[in-house]
Amino acid sequence: MLKNLTIIFSLSIFCGSISFAAPRAWTNDQGQQIEAEFVKQANGKVTLKLKNGRNATIAISTLSQEDQDFLKEQGSTATKPTKDSKESSSITTPDKWPTHVKGPDDIKLRETKTRDGDDKWHTYHSKHFKFSCQTPLSEEAQETVGRLYENTWSAIRAMPLPFPRVKRDGRNLESKLVKNFDEYAKLGGSAGSSGVYRRSSDGEYTMIPYASLNLSEAGELNPSGKIKSHVLAHEITHHLTCDVLADTWCTEGIADYVGYIPYDGEKLDFTGALAAITQTAIQRGGVLDMPYSLEEFLSLSQDDFYDKKNGGTGAARNYLMGCMAVAFFFHLDGERGIKNFTLYMKNAKGGKDKRALKALLNKRKIEELEADMIKAWKAQGVTVKFKGSSS
Repeated sequence: MLKNLTIIFSLSIFCGSISFAAPRAWTNDQGQQIEAEFVKQANGKVTLKLKNGRNATIAISTLSQEDQDFLKEQGSTATKPTKDSKESSSITTPDKWPTHVKGPDDIKLRETKTRDGDDKWHTYHSKHFKFSCQTPLSEEAQETVGRLYENTWSAIRAMPLPFPRVKRDGRNLESKLVKNFDEYAKLGGSAGSSGVYRRSSDGEYTMIPYASLNLSEAGELNPSGKIKSHVLAHEITHHLTCDVLADTWCTEGIADYVGYIPYDGEKLDFTGALAAITQTAIQRGGVLDMPYSLEEFLSLSQDDFYDKKNGGTGAARNYLMGCMAVAFFFHLDGERGIKNFTLYMKNAKGGKDKRALKALLNKRKIEELEADMIKAWKAQGVTVKFKGSSS
């Protein structure tokens, strides 16, 4: 759904800027905006003139209802396209960090019943997911959980990072929701975890206990009526980004970051993610005392990141530091932050580990990056101490 408006974003940023008359803000169905001038509409598509003077054509159905109403008022009247107008067919990602990502207005679920051995599962199909539950969900829970799945999908798709775009040949991504932690353990859930993403030769799916979503064992929302989004959003992120071959701090940090994006039942608020992460760090004492230098942390193996040799005692600290590290690049490192992080991911994806770190630094020494990260988080009220640093 984002394809054509995403093209507009990339064109408006990478080409030279030329002023033009009577622009207006256009919004797509994911809440992303661009300023452009209406040129013409025909055959379900609208042509817009960008600030750089180029034209781009997009499907009207991908625009907000307000924009669609505006186009109805314009009818077929339009200015003549410029001679050098052209329509791009490439798929790119925007290079501006999103603020708010709106989910679909109406969640339509289809329910089926299946069996796994002696167990009967109630399965709900949304646009991109198939989540199977051990007990039927109440109507309110169906709507809320289905919206969380789809909004998290939208949030990840809106992130301007080089994620491989998910293709499943039309099949929905699978998830299991189990009624309690005993069932979770019985089905292979890791001890001490609140959710898991599994990938094997038999397939891939996420698995979450009801309690991690604030659901009762009967499949109803608890009295507060609020869904817990963190665990599910975290595991969905793993599912959608499983082909990213980056270091553990990156894959876990991104997943945790998405889990921290505030969710109000309709949209995810990227602008509130930094505040939520900061608040978590402050609630944990406001000091992260790392037993590694930043360079050591960025190269931790999966087992060391999970601190398996110490029974996982340092895992929570490493998860938070991973999340704070990606949030630093997304929010606190200026224009170079997302650029350097994107370069890192592109190199890591190809398995070029040494080049990946070099890309992340991008002419900055590791000691300088460490100092910048410490300073930036200090300004947020959080003290980060890396091994050997003077903080």
